[in-house]
Amino acid sequence: MTRVLVLSLVLVLVAPVAFAAEPAGPGPGETAGVKWFQGTLEEALARARAEHKLVLVDCWARWCRYCRVMDRKTWALPEVARIVQEETIPMKAEVDAHRGVGKSWQQRYGVLALPAVLILEPREGKKLEHLLGFQDAAHVLEAIDRARAAAFPEDETRAAGNDPRALARVGGRLARAGRREEALEVLRRAIELDRDCRRDARDDAALALAPLLDAAEGFRVLAAAWEACPRGNARGELWQRLRETGEKLDDPAPWGELLARRVREAPGDPEAVCDRAEWLLGPGKDPGAALPLARKAAELAPEDPRPWSLVARALHALGRDREALAAVGKAVDLAPWDENLRDLRLEISLAARRKGDRGGN
Repeated sequence: MTRVLVLSLVLVLVAPVAFAAEPAGPGPGETAGVKWFQGTLEEALARARAEHKLVLVDCWARWCRYCRVMDRKTWALPEVARIVQEETIPMKAEVDAHRGVGKSWQQRYGVLALPAVLILEPREGKKLEHLLGFQDAAHVLEAIDRARAAAFPEDETRAAGNDPRALARVGGRLARAGRREEALEVLRRAIELDRDCRRDARDDAALALAPLLDAAEGFRVLAAAWEACPRGNARGELWQRLRETGEKLDDPAPWGELLARRVREAPGDPEAVCDRAEWLLGPGKDPGAALPLARKAAELAPEDPRPWSLVARALHALGRDREALAAVGKAVDLAPWDENLRDLRLEISLAARRKGDRGGN
């Protein structure tokens, strides 16, 4: 991915002031992913020392466009949020010379341009990494792993002992470093030690293990973790990874069965109902069974265009194009900017016209 740097922000040196996590506000300060530590740098370092972690500092300003882009495209990703919070105490620091905010970050750490991400060791707050400009998920996680190796050079696999959470974290770092065989051993051990997910480690270990396996085996690992960890901290990410993996399976049946089970467990969840209906319209090849599910989803979420598009697709597959046009029309009304919906309406309209030309329904 192209690395985009913004113009340097030159800060004026002032007398040393206390380091604090400036309130970030509703823009760059709040994301759906990483949960940012609220406190001073010294407080973050103290917690990091107690928890054997690093400190990650996201330096931002209100005018910084790519700070906001990072919030949306990096910090909001569940796989980034999970690892950032496992390995670091993450905090935000507003740095804006024009407003006289955050000058101490320039003095101590040389923050002269934004966005900037600092990774600090916890004992003295020494800077281990200084990432400048927009950073995608891979660059952030690589920097965390480099900093971790520098700050804690001991044999962490041995230090983890029989703690499944520690083993899951170590296994994830080994996997990201390309040390596949070591990662397989450590992650499988973490899963075995936390089969019932009471330590909330099995889900994290499964997420790190699945990409090291073929699609079918990876799916089984993820599905087993989904069943074992109904209240795990990574449940949302587990489901997203199951969806990505399930759609790649040569045999679509296991993914279809899991979708059906999810609907039975959560019949009032429109997303679950839509997922099952979409599977039936694709690999399941049963539009007759998909139609009532899609209609149910439309009842549960009448302002969501997705259920209406599924109703339209099911009716179209059943040859009921006049009804399908009415359904896709509702979807387009709800999301008139969606080109896929407009293409679906055109496809159905042309099919209905062809039938009309032949004297059909």
